[in-house]
Amino acid sequence: MKNIIIEVDKLNFTYEHLDKNVLENISFKICENEFVGIIGPNGGGKTTLVKILLGLLSPQSGSVQIFGTKPGKNPHKIAYLPQHLVFDPQIPITVEEVVLMGCLGHRFIGLYTQKDHQNAIEAMTKMNVIEYQNAFFSSLSGGQKQRVLIARALTCRPKILILDEPSAGIDTHHEQILLDLLKKLNAEMSIIMVSHEYQFVSSLVDYVICINKDSHIHYPNEINEKNFQEIISKKYQYIAHDHEVKTK
Repeated sequence: MKNIIIEVDKLNFTYEHLDKNVLENISFKICENEFVGIIGPNGGGKTTLVKILLGLLSPQSGSVQIFGTKPGKNPHKIAYLPQHLVFDPQIPITVEEVVLMGCLGHRFIGLYTQKDHQNAIEAMTKMNVIEYQNAFFSSLSGGQKQRVLIARALTCRPKILILDEPSAGIDTHHEQILLDLLKKLNAEMSIIMVSHEYQFVSSLVDYVICINKDSHIHYPNEINEKNFQEIISKKYQYIAHDHEVKTK
């Protein structure tokens, strides 16, 4: 049986300026080395849930446990890649320098250890961007940049990797490369992926958590492209919501 690393129980959350819950009675468990999709309509609470898992927001009620403690207590065990990261193309920063940024947090810029450099090389190798090590980040394609940014997230050797729309804005060729690399990474860590891409989700995940204020669990054999689109457009009605995540 796999160890449970994330446990959310009866989570409720609202923002101060709202008079209703954004998330209501959210409950699920995630085990080590599982690949979990988070799907749902815009405004359904997906980003809010991710922020709670990262310890950036605190729920009004319910509990969230990450490795048995409150979110934010084990920051180096969780890596996060947001959907939008902006780098000034005029700044002559290399791929290796971007990846090394993942080591920052408790030291000044530039003061990297030999271990940091080793971790960066390992991360670039895993994401198949080592050949661009000395290239300027701004010279890469969208798909190559995304793999570099994931490599940056990997330098802290996380146990959980959270990705927000990792396939957004990249072409089919680079999407397939990324898909194959994420499958390999999943052998080393749990991956949580927010996505609106049916093909990307259906090819990777063990199950999906559907977030639309509340939460429901679905397995890949229950979802097809039609009802997937209905889920993310708030038209979803007819799949039975009666599952719990089974620990393996």
